[in-house]
Amino acid sequence: GSTDEFDGNYDALKLFADNIQQVYTLTPSGSELAISTLPEINEDLVVPVSFNADAEGTYTFTFTELVGFDQQGDLFIEDLLTGDIQEVDENTVYTFEHSPLNDDNRFLLHFSNSLGVDDNASTLVSIHSYGNIVYVNRPANFIGDISIYDMLGQEIITQKASGEGLMSIPVTNGTGYYVVKVQSDNNLITRKVFIK
Repeated sequence: GSTDEFDGNYDALKLFADNIQQVYTLTPSGSELAISTLPEINEDLVVPVSFNADAEGTYTFTFTELVGFDQQGDLFIEDLLTGDIQEVDENTVYTFEHSPLNDDNRFLLHFSNSLGVDDNASTLVSIHSYGNIVYVNRPANFIGDISIYDMLGQEIITQKASGEGLMSIPVTNGTGYYVVKVQSDNNLITRKVFIK
């Protein structure tokens, strides 16, 4: 029964206090939430997470009670300041340096659609976008090519990819729909994404 926006029966608005660290999520309309109940994950889901602290220093996120994240590649944290992307179900502690001058809107949580039960090999690669970034989650031992096309069929980006994990590719050709093609030796996956 929850939505992406504030739901009084499920969510809690963030209340701020001075001189303590603040962690909160943002709804698509910009509401700040201390507790955010998410609707069912049917596609890859990205949740912006904001962090604020008055003091410069080293801080740590520790992820606990990860129920339902049985497979690798289900949950990632992305640090927009450093560009780091960490698989949370593989390493549940993320440590980072913070300055009060940093942008609060620093992190993204990526929830993969691999929560479903489907043994099809094409589900091992997932493709989604957030803002002007295309994300490709690659399985272990992946070797292949990633190409991005505009809606006229022109290839605007192509690059080789290897290894596993979440890979980010910025798209700077403007707002609109794009087609992402991920090709390996035995798989070809395409997905339409929207870039802002």
